[in-house]
Amino acid sequence: MTDPVARFCPRCASPAVPVVAGARHSRCTACGHTVWSNPVPVAGALVMREGRVLLSRRGPDALGGVGRWAYPGGFVELGETPEETALRETNEEVGLDNVRLTGVVGLPVASTAPSHVVIAYRAEADGDPYPGDDTTEVRWFELDEIPWDELAFPTTVETLRSLVRGTAGLALEPQHPMPAAEATVLDPFCVACAAPTKAASSDLPHGVCTSSECGTHRWRNPAVGTSAFLVREGRVLLARRAATMSRGGGQWTGPGGHLEHGETPEGALERELAEEVGVRASVIGLNGVHALRDPSVVFFSYIATTEDEPRALDETTEVRWFGRDEIPWPEVFLDSREPLRMLLRSDALERN
Repeated sequence: MTDPVARFCPRCASPAVPVVAGARHSRCTACGHTVWSNPVPVAGALVMREGRVLLSRRGPDALGGVGRWAYPGGFVELGETPEETALRETNEEVGLDNVRLTGVVGLPVASTAPSHVVIAYRAEADGDPYPGDDTTEVRWFELDEIPWDELAFPTTVETLRSLVRGTAGLALEPQHPMPAAEATVLDPFCVACAAPTKAASSDLPHGVCTSSECGTHRWRNPAVGTSAFLVREGRVLLARRAATMSRGGGQWTGPGGHLEHGETPEGALERELAEEVGVRASVIGLNGVHALRDPSVVFFSYIATTEDEPRALDETTEVRWFGRDEIPWPEVFLDSREPLRMLLRSDALERN
């Protein structure tokens, strides 16, 4: 599932070079398009009923974990939200179509080889489940009967342990409807050799190189990012992005950025906070899981604290602590407004 580092632009076939030395992200030397190479987001649902959790045994055509138990889940497709993925996969794998997502279980879990980030939702559903796509058996398990030695993936184990521990997760809030994706068409050129591509399937924007000497697959999933709102004494820290930034230039936002391959969301957050505002921070919890359709991005918003004094560094020109009634909303980056509103609806400022 890992894309090759792009040597050519998938939009115009011009040469592409790493954004910085050693990076897996590349930028076109002609049109400036950035080709991101991130971990792939995965979303699934832990369907609960009368204290039991629904698991399914993975069939012979499943991508990994064959014959082992997992909860319904799969890759977040381009232009799809994690919530939509969890609902779609639950219907496809265990036949439930009246599913209600009620919260996020624990924190997003990273798997570094292959490089995935898994979001698990707690859910409820009516009706009787049955084996669907890529599954051979479904069964309800009491939490003290989970077959730990027969689970499909380390991320499955970690998520179910959070469920059993009763780790406080994030309650879901209604999400504002997002516009339909504008950029879900197939990339026309191969990132490895610049030859034309063709669709790898009829219903997904994944492509394969038409050159018989190359044949590179180009998986198109949302990029994955992370951001943080640092809180202290009833205030929240925002950073003003440099005016040269292609998105949100000159506007206020929480520090953050894209995950690299092999990074956890918390690890990426630690790196971005050091690069952008020069602090070490402790994560308090998850503020929200958000999605953009165009560009297609899944990002995790965290609440954190720090004893260090923030300062403007890489890609920022100013940092400032704001009280609840001091937020400069007209100057807040559009992508940060809903996460910031979620923070203010919580009691995080009052508790820190």
